[in-house]
Amino acid sequence: MCTGMAVLRRLVAHAQLEWRRDTVARPIHSLADLCCPSHCSELHMGMIKTACVLATFALATGYTITTVAYSEQDCTGTSGNVLEVENPYYLPGSIVVCQPTGIELLDEAGVSRIADWNGCSNGVQFTCVSSLPCFARESTHTCRLLSTDATPSGAYGDCFGGRSEGVAEKVLMSALRAGDRVLSTKDEIASVIVNQHAQISVYTRMVNIKHSAGSIELTPDHVLPVDGKLSPASNVAVGSHLEGGKVESISYTTDAIINALTTSGRILVAGREGLPVVATHAPEWLASVMLAPAGMFLTRYSLSTALSRVFPQSVQAFYDEHLEALFSQNHGSLDAIVQAVPPAVLVAVIAMLDAGIAATFLAYKFGAALLAVAVVALVASKARKA
Repeated sequence: MCTGMAVLRRLVAHAQLEWRRDTVARPIHSLADLCCPSHCSELHMGMIKTACVLATFALATGYTITTVAYSEQDCTGTSGNVLEVENPYYLPGSIVVCQPTGIELLDEAGVSRIADWNGCSNGVQFTCVSSLPCFARESTHTCRLLSTDATPSGAYGDCFGGRSEGVAEKVLMSALRAGDRVLSTKDEIASVIVNQHAQISVYTRMVNIKHSAGSIELTPDHVLPVDGKLSPASNVAVGSHLEGGKVESISYTTDAIINALTTSGRILVAGREGLPVVATHAPEWLASVMLAPAGMFLTRYSLSTALSRVFPQSVQAFYDEHLEALFSQNHGSLDAIVQAVPPAVLVAVIAMLDAGIAATFLAYKFGAALLAVAVVALVASKARKA
């Protein structure tokens, strides 16, 4: 039986191709054959078109496509400039779509996958780039504390100093959850408010920075201390000084994303081998606000942070189930808002958003209990009147 997403991924571009030609070349319900011809029933044309419009926004939001034209059909030889194009990207008779599963070339013959996140088609190299700022899921490690009385030095020794006192452990960032305590610097401990993207698999382009003590892999717009000031990873150069090592080489890779939000705004991160460096949890577009004193005060003492301390498991589940898609799919809009609103006003807006999220979480957490109390009170009230 076809899944909805399987149908949508194969129908999104075809419907748009028909609209761009201002004609329908064949009955649109025959496109069900692109999914699973032996199991899909005929679908109403209007319903499919509506679904395709919605799917286009849902699948493409948060991603862009870059193209490079080569002199040879197999994308070798002389290359042109790197261009950023719209997503979806229209070609004669087909569309290139960048979405959570990767990049696909969709045409009248069906769906032809180019590659997971980059590939070549007729001499053009297409690359799918997510705009979500994060760390690399498969390689980023952190230091999680196991004991409530652990000191920063003791935890650092267990994670990166070769000691085994049992007070901390080096783990992948993807293993963190709300409420975990981690090293945010070599001398500081912070709590995880929530771990973003822990239950999804979204890939993006990463900067792999090798430094004198180890390595770190993160998205180009993720902010970390560079040469004594906060800067996006895209500005790091060979010879730059991080808080933990001097940069020796830079390369580019692709990996799934992960990002633990902490009460200090910072987190100590390391690659598979070597020693850690200090990074922040903030993207470039939000760092100037959230890493400023007012933003850090809000991070430490917000209602969401307080709820994360009291109900860590529920907060993580609430984020995974309800907030992940909301923030991921509206990342571009949030970026535009941040750029347009003055910092002082933005902090107030974020505080109101925090209050709204906290209220929604309380309804999520205690809604059934509150409803039960209300029902009992109503029944008791009627009993007294009787």
